[in-house]
Amino acid sequence: MKDIQKDRVTVDAPNDLVFEVYGFRSIVINLEWPGYESRSYNNPMHSRIDVSLDGRCIPRQHLAKEICRLLLNLHRYISR
Repeated sequence: MKDIQKDRVTVDAPNDLVFEVYGFRSIVINLEWPGYESRSYNNPMHSRIDVSLDGRCIPRQHLAKEICRLLLNLHRYISR
């Protein structure tokens, strides 16, 4: 995950606009982990990903970075 965040790894088809056909402006990803109350971690403001920036859909690589950011935040939260 850190390699994706630091652009050392590229996902397949990194420039594909994965949500372009749907017209979404944002998505919310809810992460659940055994032993952790989902409401205590899954604040929609922290798990929301803007998939449209300045009217343009983000590419797959940008989406992958955002998902990695959420997973790393979850890891920090449960590691306390």
